[in-house]
Amino acid sequence: NPAIDFKIQKNGRMSYFNINKSTSFLMDSTFTDVDSIACVNGFTTDQHDLQVSAENHYLLFGKESRYMNLSSYHWFGFSHNQPGGTQAEVIGVVIQEFDENKNLVWEWKGHDHYQFADVDPVYLLNANKVDWTHANAVEFDQDGNILLSLRHFNEITKIDRTTGNILWRLGGKQNQFTFLNDTIRFSGQHDIRRASPTTVSLF
Repeated sequence: NPAIDFKIQKNGRMSYFNINKSTSFLMDSTFTDVDSIACVNGFTTDQHDLQVSAENHYLLFGKESRYMNLSSYHWFGFSHNQPGGTQAEVIGVVIQEFDENKNLVWEWKGHDHYQFADVDPVYLLNANKVDWTHANAVEFDQDGNILLSLRHFNEITKIDRTTGNILWRLGGKQNQFTFLNDTIRFSGQHDIRRASPTTVSLF
């Protein structure tokens, strides 16, 4: 089976994502599968990331489709000047956190917190099936909240783990930060991580 996203987790286990089964598997030190985790509530598990905390909480994300009339957005096609579909499938991120017994303890849906226009049109091609947020990394922040990387927004979002509200947005159209000596800013980023209390890294 094709496997991607192989890494060592904070609880010492190794993990990888099985593409055919749309499930992340965890292995012990002998490379034996000992556990697995996937999104629930009907959402397809995303292949990009799984984070397991030292307390054995699982943080992963999936995809939620909602249907929208995007005909007023002339952002699609090869030249990004074609209208979107009137019944376009818009695929957004859903984050799920599970406890050590794999009970779902927290769920957050990007469709409820972002506007469609937050996306960078450079990523839009298919007018009827839109890979909208394209989340590609999620992280437990040191204060108990959540960091999320949205590639197609060119944005890092910090989410309040208690209320679900967005605490801040770094990069992209809704950027709330000043970029010193940097007129280009980042785009299409991956692998958001809390590196220290004052530092966030991304690729």
